Amino acid sequence: MIFYRTKRSRLLAVILVLYAGETIKAEDKSANEFPHFSAELAQGREVWLQNCKTCHAYGIAGAPIPSVPKQWSQRLQSPLSQLYQHAIEGFYGATDTHMPARGGNPALTDAEVTAAVDYMLALANHHLSTTKD
Repeated sequence: MIFYRTKRSRLLAVILVLYAGETIKAEDKSANEFPHFSAELAQGREVWLQNCKTCHAYGIAGAPIPSVPKQWSQRLQSPLSQLYQHAIEGFYGATDTHMPARGGNPALTDAEVTAAVDYMLALANHHLSTTKD
């Protein structure tokens, strides 16, 4: 029985390492797709990877996924100040979406949150401009 548990835990560890490697490769690819990847977007990307990706990469709690243009077209028409406010203060949407204040990390500064929003907006704009319907 001990052999089985050890073998099983090793298998799970290998799967997690492989999955993490593939996720990092995919994320690195999306960062390189930008024609002008500025230092500000790089900072926003780091904040996004550490705090926002969990929900915004998979649509958890109705979080819009930057690579899905139709989820962003209306948001991109909203005032930027409103998007920043929702990200900083939190927001409950009409369709049961939920954005926790500061992405659930109260240690994030306003500048870090707005940088992450800018990164997602740039990524969404990029996908809108390059995706054919």
